[in-house]
Amino acid sequence: MAMTTKQQELNRIKQLVKQDQQDGNQLAKFYRDALVMISAHLTTFYNNYATETGLTLTQVDQEVSQWDLEQFKLAVDAMVNDPNPDDTLAKRLKLAYAQASISRRNMLGAMVGIGLAVASDQADRFGQQTITNSYHKTYHARTAKPVTDIKPMLKPIKDYTSRIWLHNDQMANRVQQVLYRGLQRGLTKQDWQQLTAFKYPSQPREPDNLASEANKVITQEQTLLKSTKADSDNQATLNGYKAIGGYAVEMVLQPGHCDPCAELASEGPWLIDDAPNIPEDTHPGCRCSFIMVNNNDHLESSLHDDTGNLSLA
Repeated sequence: MAMTTKQQELNRIKQLVKQDQQDGNQLAKFYRDALVMISAHLTTFYNNYATETGLTLTQVDQEVSQWDLEQFKLAVDAMVNDPNPDDTLAKRLKLAYAQASISRRNMLGAMVGIGLAVASDQADRFGQQTITNSYHKTYHARTAKPVTDIKPMLKPIKDYTSRIWLHNDQMANRVQQVLYRGLQRGLTKQDWQQLTAFKYPSQPREPDNLASEANKVITQEQTLLKSTKADSDNQATLNGYKAIGGYAVEMVLQPGHCDPCAELASEGPWLIDDAPNIPEDTHPGCRCSFIMVNNNDHLESSLHDDTGNLSLA
């Protein structure tokens, strides 16, 4: 199999960066849809209970009524499309139902929690599939063979899932606190519009806005997905090179690379088992990569000079 040139790898990196952007946009869309729906259901409640002066804590710090429960059920039915959610989502739905029964204030917080949990469930499943597909594609590109060992994918996927749900809980708490602070001081109609207006992750953060608070965590999840894919892809690259008999690699820097990555690349080439871990040894979201080094028919042992450094001379 012909060795990949630096220019070919650079072109591949550019494609990966573009795909990362598309994947990040899709992940953000899950939360965009959830936040829009959350705001709509919260606004139904606001319109029912707000007076001319707005909505106060006194109005929401009461036991839930039959109308409240009916509206909550409508909101849940609209946001939860899966009749048989997995254990992680089901656990959060159960907690939200218990929270909603405490008071109207808690019911509003539960609507936030359910909507974001549904979005995180979608982000979890999408990420797992994206990481898996990317590993398979990269391994095949290196070897022209299908993946036969899925073990290298298991830890990145497990770590991704665990962190997505940690981010979900952090996001739900932060968004709920913004909502509760607004209710505590009272919300005029103008305040409510500011609170529930949708903001994209790329837009400047605004105080007292549910979406802006969520976006602080959504951008972290986008970086998490990109970094996990990079980790998985580089494992596929190194495993693929070993599968076709390679044993030495050098680093190819992504466009616009940072100084630490350039410094690390200057230390190569490396034996495959000694190659840096990207992005763990570089930075989150790093898309630098590796290509095999032509050993000019030297034995593997001859790659090291008398000082123990890798030498291809």
